[in-house]
Amino acid sequence: MRVLDWLTIPEQRLLSVTMGRVYHDGLRSLNRVRRKFSYYPEDVWLYLLAAQWTSIAEEEAFIGRTGEMGDSLGSRITAARLVRALMKLCFLMERRYAPYNKWFGIAFGQLACSKKLAPIFESILRAESWQEREQYLSRAYSLVAEMHNALGITPPLDTKVSRFYNRPYQVIHSERFANEIRMVIKDQEVRKIGVFIGSIDQFVDCTDIMSEPRLYRKLSTMFEQSSDD
Repeated sequence: MRVLDWLTIPEQRLLSVTMGRVYHDGLRSLNRVRRKFSYYPEDVWLYLLAAQWTSIAEEEAFIGRTGEMGDSLGSRITAARLVRALMKLCFLMERRYAPYNKWFGIAFGQLACSKKLAPIFESILRAESWQEREQYLSRAYSLVAEMHNALGITPPLDTKVSRFYNRPYQVIHSERFANEIRMVIKDQEVRKIGVFIGSIDQFVDCTDIMSEPRLYRKLSTMFEQSSDD
């Protein structure tokens, strides 16, 4: 398994191999395979964490920006996207493969962090104003930032939200976490990847591609191109 193999296999496939009860392993090979694929190698995991924080950084200020523009629908859509991104980050932090959308919410409920975060996520999605959404998102950001610090993979980072530069939007500045994580990646095959787009699950949202190995294996060229650049 190369790094690019790990990055282009959907988590649902990995989950299917590693989860569920085994009643008989007559060839004595299934459990060996399950151990091999139990979770991502350390530096691949770090890369995925950095990519997920990067994804959040790209949109965290849009709650306030869309709200100020009077775009209530846009603000709600952005909020839903950020909730999903934070949920995905939680799966990564707890080193659990995330299933595809049909089981995503149920599986999140099985994470250790869900007891605290699920009610906040519900409040974000029910909020009537962008200010209320931002308030609940700020709570979620701080809790997830505390989870990051508990991992001990980087020096502790500030877990409080603050203004988005000179604008009044409250954000966690997710790029701080991404940048610190990038610095601790040692594997040269991972380090030479030029863009932090993450795995197939982090940048592809098409069932046809995710369910067809012939298609998703072709995505490795994206990483190879970025490393050459």
